[in-house]
Amino acid sequence: MKRALFFLLLIGFSARPAGTETGMTLLDCFQAALKQSEMVAISDSEIRAARARYQQVLGTLLPHLSVNASELLQDTSGNDGTDSSVGSTFTRFSRPEVAVTLTQNIFQGVKAVNGLKLARADKSRFDFLRHDAERLLFADVATVFYSIAQTEREIATTREIVGVLRQRVGEVKKWVDLGKARRSEMAAQEAELALLEAELEAKKGDKTIAYEAMAFLTGLDPQPPVIVKNYPTGKLKSLDDYIKLATSRSDIEAAKKGMAAAEGNLGVKKGDLYPQIDLEANYYPYRVGFQKEIKWDALFTLNLPIFNWETYGAIREAKSEKKQAELTAQQTERKTASEVKQAYADYQAAQRELKRYRTAAQKAKESYFLQIEDWRLGLIDNLDVLQTQRTWLSALRSFDAAEIASRLAWTKLQISAGVIPGGLPQGGLVP
Repeated sequence: MKRALFFLLLIGFSARPAGTETGMTLLDCFQAALKQSEMVAISDSEIRAARARYQQVLGTLLPHLSVNASELLQDTSGNDGTDSSVGSTFTRFSRPEVAVTLTQNIFQGVKAVNGLKLARADKSRFDFLRHDAERLLFADVATVFYSIAQTEREIATTREIVGVLRQRVGEVKKWVDLGKARRSEMAAQEAELALLEAELEAKKGDKTIAYEAMAFLTGLDPQPPVIVKNYPTGKLKSLDDYIKLATSRSDIEAAKKGMAAAEGNLGVKKGDLYPQIDLEANYYPYRVGFQKEIKWDALFTLNLPIFNWETYGAIREAKSEKKQAELTAQQTERKTASEVKQAYADYQAAQRELKRYRTAAQKAKESYFLQIEDWRLGLIDNLDVLQTQRTWLSALRSFDAAEIASRLAWTKLQISAGVIPGGLPQGGLVP
């Protein structure tokens, strides 16, 4: 339930939604990107390869059963091939034989067990790396999604201001015609409007680029419009809660499995120092000559290593790799904790910034319309109004940017804690 709620929280953002109501949500874009992503596909291939290696190692522990048929043909000059003595058996023209052979490793020290441990850990590691590829992909999709949202908001805001300025130009023109305002004020107002209209066209170009970036991730051509809707971010939990949740993040789990794989590899190398006992058993459904009545045989083989310097070198290398895996796991844990702390601080700062810009935008808008009233009363000229107008526009844009940044910061905080659609762990820090 918590996980489903979190997914709903990631759909869109509030205030002045731009574009159509039919399109793709953030989750829709992520699902499309999952199908398109080469990195996720590569991870899937690595998982299949790791599973195949696990099956190979498991096969070394299981018995091997085969049917072998052979026939030896040789020169029989001076031998009629009918005698069943030992000598004639070896000199007969044809010596056919059919054998059902069973081979089994009876004892390999700890080599086989550690080999199985290595393969199992390696398979699990790639499973977690696949989940982490999803997490990183979701971060990329979210960044582009909110980039589109930011551009849409900027376009909507700019259009709103352009509409206000056009009305303002009409009003100043009437005052110029009545001789209540200077032509320079009219020219300044028209220049301000022209600059804003040019900026609006530039924003439309930015929108095209942002959608192209999303199309690259989703593989959709053309990329459908994104849906931006209002959603609550939920109550912010403590930093310790997020750090605790991040300890089970997929890249940390993958690093732990890397340690287990390195330990298993070390065990495999050490296993070359231990004796090995093998069994080979044969059943003969068909034989000729003096061996005709011998229906089965069994061969036990003992291999006792005495000295092999290459083995000791391989063990030292495996110990070094194990140490590297341990250091990598420690680094991943510290890096993850740092990432969560940064994301947490970034979200808190974004919230504070959003609150200040909301107030600034409200006050700047109020100041602008109060200046308009003063101008109509002749208390100030239009240049003062233009300055207040620029302040209002700047404050409104900053508020828009801060709101989108706050939504993105919240999403990145969840991602840093390992909460993503289809990823690990299940659930998240939401009400």
